[in-house]
Amino acid sequence: MNAVSPLFSIVTATYNSMKDLPALQSSLESQTFTDFEWIVQDGASSDGTVEFLSSVSRPYLSYSSKSDRGIYDAFNRSLERVHGRFVLFLGSDDYLATPTVLAELAAAISAASEEPAVVLGGARTGDSEIFESRLGLITLAINSVHHQGALYRRDIFDDFRYDLTVPVIADYELNVLLYKRRATVLQTGILVAECGAEGISQTSNEMALYKGMHELRRRHVGWPTSFAFYLVGIANVARRGRSGSKVSAHA
Repeated sequence: MNAVSPLFSIVTATYNSMKDLPALQSSLESQTFTDFEWIVQDGASSDGTVEFLSSVSRPYLSYSSKSDRGIYDAFNRSLERVHGRFVLFLGSDDYLATPTVLAELAAAISAASEEPAVVLGGARTGDSEIFESRLGLITLAINSVHHQGALYRRDIFDDFRYDLTVPVIADYELNVLLYKRRATVLQTGILVAECGAEGISQTSNEMALYKGMHELRRRHVGWPTSFAFYLVGIANVARRGRSGSKVSAHA
């Protein structure tokens, strides 16, 4: 790892994550590409998480543990400490899909005609199909970018932090903002992460997700346009008859 400015910063928020964290750490340890740092922001865990992190004697790891206001607060705090050119957010129960993921991503970035603002790949939860992230007009209708399947150039966060008043799907706002800015996108087709089934967007009511998306989207496209997409989302829920189901924010 280049201690001054690695290519990748992998950011993880933890809270009582001892049962899951070793698998994530193992997937990082196995990477063939080593120019990365791992920034962990822990929420004052009491289950051995901090002791585990202290036992990982690797130069790529930096961690801090203190009470926070949830996962997006932890992400915001982590962003004050990142040094990499691209930031990847992984949950404590996620892990990199293969030992060559970072090498493949580095090669794709190097081969790009211009440095992208966002690098998109795939993510998979359990036995589900791979979710391929996309950034475009569709992003106004659904959260078409999977947080664990996207790498964001660090300078994007110079003027952006996640909104803690929308605790379930705050990452959606950044994707809308990037679409509005016509940010340069690199679509890689690389499976980036295998994701746990207990992520915040996996265990939230679908209507609450659409409501949160509307709250964030209307700041950038205006209330009438945002509300129209909100109605599309509600109609989609009604059509499937799944208003009380637990679904991903990315569908």
